[in-house]
Amino acid sequence: MTPHNSPPSDDRSTAFSWSTTTTSFRRTASITGMFVGLMGGEILGRQRQGLNRVATLAMFGRPPYRLGSCSDRCFMGPYGELAIAAAQSVLRSRSKQETFVREFTRRRMWQKASRPGRLIVRAMSNAAQGGFENQADMLILACALSPVLQGSGCRPVRWVRAVVEHYRIGNVMPAVELVAQAAQYSILVDDLWQKRGDIWAEFVDSAENDSLHNLLQRLTPAMESNWGLSRATALIDHDETECEDIDRLVVLALYSWLRNCNRFRFAIERTITLGGCTRELGAIVGALAGMGAGPDKIPFEWSTSINAFPHNRKWFRKLSRRLTDWPHGSDDLLKAPAMPSQFVGQLIRNLAIGPGMFLAPLVRLPCRLRAAARAMGRGGRSRFKSD
Repeated sequence: MTPHNSPPSDDRSTAFSWSTTTTSFRRTASITGMFVGLMGGEILGRQRQGLNRVATLAMFGRPPYRLGSCSDRCFMGPYGELAIAAAQSVLRSRSKQETFVREFTRRRMWQKASRPGRLIVRAMSNAAQGGFENQADMLILACALSPVLQGSGCRPVRWVRAVVEHYRIGNVMPAVELVAQAAQYSILVDDLWQKRGDIWAEFVDSAENDSLHNLLQRLTPAMESNWGLSRATALIDHDETECEDIDRLVVLALYSWLRNCNRFRFAIERTITLGGCTRELGAIVGALAGMGAGPDKIPFEWSTSINAFPHNRKWFRKLSRRLTDWPHGSDDLLKAPAMPSQFVGQLIRNLAIGPGMFLAPLVRLPCRLRAAARAMGRGGRSRFKSD
């Protein structure tokens, strides 16, 4: 595995150093691809959240899926907002970890305030699932920081750890380490498909807790034999109707990405048909696949269909250019302001799409009932669970 410019180093958790640089063109492509892949994967995944495989196919059919056909008109979701907040905070950080944490927490507070209904649902979900959504946020943060910090010498894991300590989120850092390592491979390695077996072996060796290590080992034969996703998920007891623990989520996302690392759209579409926590899976796999693919290999409709109001495509191009040139040193605040968001515009957008997102489970309930009846009619055991 050879990076684009610099030789591998002896970094503890990955084959490359975070000081390994890439060309400006590839850096811009990785950042742009991360944004488009993360937002597109989240949009497709949230429509299928909690649906089992049978219900997903009954309601949405088989891939390929059109991004513009979603009922919420492809509005950016909370994970897309988190990635934007991370990028803005990096530009305001002056390369200082403490400043980044302060800026990031402030922006996240504004974003949550603009979604009062979502804030209540999120609190109830975290209480029921042991903080799963807070842990998933940290995985998305690792995806967002990796293409920006690559080549700067700053380690995304350390910046994420500072945010984790601020919010007091437990049992997530080993998973963050793996996601950051996967992001680095996606950015720096050209021949991922040929080296996927070696990369998976490094994931197994670098896993920092027993749960992750065991799950990765159980999927090793599937990776070596090039099994499809639906067959491989049976090895780790994937639940098609529930959001699982964070370790199983990460392992499944890494397998989905690496199994289809040379096919951006295929990787995301196959992942979101697996059922379970498809919103988180779609966002992580989309971000990892987008970093390696870049905008040239991403379907044009994805780049044009995602509605990130109040931000437009020109705003995102400018943000990508400024992140490409970061860091500027002591004059960061003068040379690269943080590309501020419009809080009023965010509030109007969230008020407009909020009712539709709350009604989505009711809209798809008849389809889930039909899918459950079909599964029971075939004599199989239905894994149906109502919203």
